[in-house]
Amino acid sequence: MIGCEVTLEDFDISEDRGLLAQCRLLCHDVFYEEYGLEELLGIDEEDRNDRYIVARWTNNGSVIATCHLHLIHPYVKLEQVAVRKVCFTFTTIFNSEMKLNARINIGHRICRRAIELAECLYGTQVLITYSHSNTIEFYEQLGFMVVSGEFIDADILYKTMFYFPRQDKLPTLDLWGFCNVEHKYKPGECFDPVVTEKIKETIMSFKEQNIPRIVHLQHLPDENVVGYSLIRIYKECARATLVQNFTRSEQLENFLTSIIWEKLNIGHYGKVDEAWRIFYASIMMCKAVRLKFEKQIQEALHACDMGLIMGRDIDGFALSKFAQHLHSCLSEPSTSISLETQKHLQPPAPLPNSIYVDVFELPSFEEMLKIIEIQKPVVIRGLVNQWPAFTKWNFSYFNEIIGHRTVPIEIGSSYASSDWKQTLMTFHEFIEKFIESENSDGPGYLAQHRLFDQIPELLNDIIIPDYCAFGEDGIDNVDMNIWIGPSETVSPLHFDPKSNIFCQVVGRKFLRIVSAAETENVYPRKDGVLTNTSQVDARYPDIAKFPLFREAHVFDCILYPGECLFIPAGFWHYVLALDPSISVSCWFTTKS
Repeated sequence: MIGCEVTLEDFDISEDRGLLAQCRLLCHDVFYEEYGLEELLGIDEEDRNDRYIVARWTNNGSVIATCHLHLIHPYVKLEQVAVRKVCFTFTTIFNSEMKLNARINIGHRICRRAIELAECLYGTQVLITYSHSNTIEFYEQLGFMVVSGEFIDADILYKTMFYFPRQDKLPTLDLWGFCNVEHKYKPGECFDPVVTEKIKETIMSFKEQNIPRIVHLQHLPDENVVGYSLIRIYKECARATLVQNFTRSEQLENFLTSIIWEKLNIGHYGKVDEAWRIFYASIMMCKAVRLKFEKQIQEALHACDMGLIMGRDIDGFALSKFAQHLHSCLSEPSTSISLETQKHLQPPAPLPNSIYVDVFELPSFEEMLKIIEIQKPVVIRGLVNQWPAFTKWNFSYFNEIIGHRTVPIEIGSSYASSDWKQTLMTFHEFIEKFIESENSDGPGYLAQHRLFDQIPELLNDIIIPDYCAFGEDGIDNVDMNIWIGPSETVSPLHFDPKSNIFCQVVGRKFLRIVSAAETENVYPRKDGVLTNTSQVDARYPDIAKFPLFREAHVFDCILYPGECLFIPAGFWHYVLALDPSISVSCWFTTKS
């Protein structure tokens, strides 16, 4: 059996009575035959909504492990975790300890699935279990916490343990309004008012300290990609952090980071498996918690931002919320921003083949649908000036609310130039180096980064344009980026695969646009990764070198604060910042 694959599945009683019978037989073999415990195999009427989890050998389908979730308001209880002993027919090179570890591993796997199901199906219930002394460590490794003294059930000593809920689910827990007037209980059981209060106090304590549930993060990455060994090391790292064995946790952080950093940086970043991003974010969360315990708040915040930039937000926005909390613990950077060194440019002169973009005052849905269908660039007024951002956003505001946050900055005259590069720095450093003064390395700007994902509270300042609902993926799947930078910054003539409602919040921008139907007239680059970028300098086109460009129908526009521009998918566009600017791109997929 050593080489056999194990598959997990879940079901309720009505779905598969035959599989249920195998689970009950397994429980009989483990609890009664192996441990001599009283059989509790009957099914009450109230159990018919229970969810069963099974592990089976892939080759023959036999059940080797099971557990189930039982709903008992306001809890969902993990019960009857059983792993068959005789399924491990190892050769003699495997000693009894290795057999036990393999058995524990499968037990962890079915319990991980149970935790995942509990959070998906029973989000307002608190997950609990009853553990006897021999299995407390087993459940602690999964993330459960002891909240009671011992009590006796069926002649066995148990303790109640609970699983910390997701932070974004805390306000909706049924536990807050629960008053036990129906359930009988023994002291120490989950319905004991002392235990119920202990669970509430523990949840509130962690909430007030803003400590994320780092042990739980072991369940997030795909084990088939990351591997059980690395997840086991992470689990040890998280537990070392919580018991404040910081020397050990830092050693494990560094080891895991060295492995995963290579995974994140081999090949194109967009092709990195999501499991590695989740795992990296989990490690950075664990590191940030350790650093907070050590009162290194700025370093903890940096760890969060690295997790968000190179990984992603995890566990119900827990990483971004923890970063927001850490930022609030730091003193505010100077909010007085000087723009005296910034130039205010005049727009380029029109070309002989330039046409001005039409302007619409908040077009109706029917008008906008027609605009999208005929693929016509238009300026839209009356939309962005309704956003809270229109009156709130400026460089001082961003410096105040995200000044200590680490962000990726692009440096150079344009991304197509040989002097272009990227670096990481705090937003306050970016302001000092590139907004308040000129930098010898060239202009620096924040672009092509999902700042809304890193700092979700910024979403409160904007309203996704309703026109994006015409996209094939709906309004909930709009890709949004913020652009922040000084004047004279250029995005060379290029196209994007999605349509864009380009929203100007602060400053002016000049745009020059060419239809996708005239691609041959803009001389796309033929080699490398910039095939979506033109060889033509759209501001000062060299007609002798690129004669077809004079045949192109070129749309020009100056975008003022409060205006936005619809750019159809595939349309070539050149962008020049005439002033220090802040813009938001809203990309959505339209039918070609």
